[in-house]
Amino acid sequence: MWAVNNTPTSWAYFKRQDIPVHFSIAEAWTVADMYQFCASYPIEEANRSTQEGVIAATEPNRVTWMTGSVNCPGGPQTPDQGGAVLDNNGTPGCEAPGFACFPFSWKTVPEFHQDAGVTWQVYQDVDNFGDDALSSFVQYQNAGPDDPLTLYGNSYPGLDKFYADAEAGTLPQVSWIVGPAELSEHVPYLPRDGAWLQEQIVNAVVHGAAYNETVLMISYDGMSNSLPIERI
Repeated sequence: MWAVNNTPTSWAYFKRQDIPVHFSIAEAWTVADMYQFCASYPIEEANRSTQEGVIAATEPNRVTWMTGSVNCPGGPQTPDQGGAVLDNNGTPGCEAPGFACFPFSWKTVPEFHQDAGVTWQVYQDVDNFGDDALSSFVQYQNAGPDDPLTLYGNSYPGLDKFYADAEAGTLPQVSWIVGPAELSEHVPYLPRDGAWLQEQIVNAVVHGAAYNETVLMISYDGMSNSLPIERI
């Protein structure tokens, strides 16, 4: 626990020789390093840093990334739409009245894109570590097999499909990539595992036909909430 292990040596860091891929990517392209925001309000995020959207577990950060909100009181959503999302609860119902109610039903960013005629796709394999936050929303759970929410947001085209589309210049206007557990950098996996995935993605984009028209954002949902001290 942080409260028990909060000492002068509680935080450590990697050097260039430990994570050369991360250093190379950050030094070549980072434009919003150390950017952070509050997850209680719907905003657009351009996060290329180790900062969290909300100081909480994985699910609140991923829900914020895909919707701009965790449905805290005072926001534009209503209490009957689920949340507030402050932990990783995935059991239907509420942990307490008006708290951590699952599933959710407020409007997500992909739905706004769909309404605006913007093409989009979530690229992921079946082993996505449960990190596609869209699957926590009723509208995606109840969508039919031919519904865009299923085809583009709750399906498994695979990461090889992303590499191929990137290299061919046929990516949709907006893409999300949800990596497999083994390449997530979450314990027991290491930053070098995530580095392999990041390198594949960057190479596919850089060598792709639409590279000059592509913005790539690599986002973390926070570090100290999931990594042991020696890996932060």
